[in-house]
Amino acid sequence: MKALFIGGTGTISSAITRLIAQSHEWELYLLNRGTRNNELPQNVRTISRLQRNTKRLHRRLC
Repeated sequence: MKALFIGGTGTISSAITRLIAQSHEWELYLLNRGTRNNELPQNVRTISRLQRNTKRLHRRLC
């Protein structure tokens, strides 16, 4: 399954991000500013909110 979080690096959402990242059933994407991505589990994919190419964004998520 795939999931997209808006943010994912805050106090509450980072705990949920780590929990979901432990499951091999989930493919987790975070759409955020990219300022704290170095604290994320390695299997979490990040997308910068500055990415304006919606077709490319759609291809990455589908």
